[in-house]
Amino acid sequence: MPSVEHLTLEEVIVNSFRAFGCPVRWAEGNEKMFLRVAFRLGLFRLIFDGFDEFALQSGSRVSTRGVLDSLVGLARDTGARMLITARGSFWKGQVVPEIGDLEQEIDVFQLMPFDLPKARNYFKRQFADDESRVAAAVDAFRSLQQADENLAGRGVVLRLVADLASSASSLVGNGHQEPVSWLMESLCQRDQERQKLPLGPKAQL
Repeated sequence: MPSVEHLTLEEVIVNSFRAFGCPVRWAEGNEKMFLRVAFRLGLFRLIFDGFDEFALQSGSRVSTRGVLDSLVGLARDTGARMLITARGSFWKGQVVPEIGDLEQEIDVFQLMPFDLPKARNYFKRQFADDESRVAAAVDAFRSLQQADENLAGRGVVLRLVADLASSASSLVGNGHQEPVSWLMESLCQRDQERQKLPLGPKAQL
């Protein structure tokens, strides 16, 4: 099979069965017909995780609006509901300017940032028997939240805080007043420890 970036949208969807070890070989070459019949019969639902990645990997070969037209057309023809995910920055910068008349056919849901109680529950699950690490992670999250609530509540930041709390070193930038600087420096520290890099966070930056 060709690499994913050279496949059509329908081919990517059908090829995903192969990725999970259950290829539908007779559907290969007949992707459009297969998907329309399968969706009309309700055999499965489409969750397109990483719409932005597909559009960016495809480059100039396909347009964001073209991919949206294909998805909306498929949903319209079959009556199937579909879920696609994308980074907020991509959606606002690449999709919204091109969405035009499709806006009425698309419901947009934005993930809310983690608040302190949800963050605490996340850290408790990560460190079930270590209250000191939970407390350190919560304190770091609270400090970052005070500086930038939206940034602190992103899943990637929660994972970073948990990773730092689980390491032997102290949390970089705890109480830092510049959250983006804290994030960059902390990511560098995590990479130094994971990759055994000879460069510290400041040298990496």
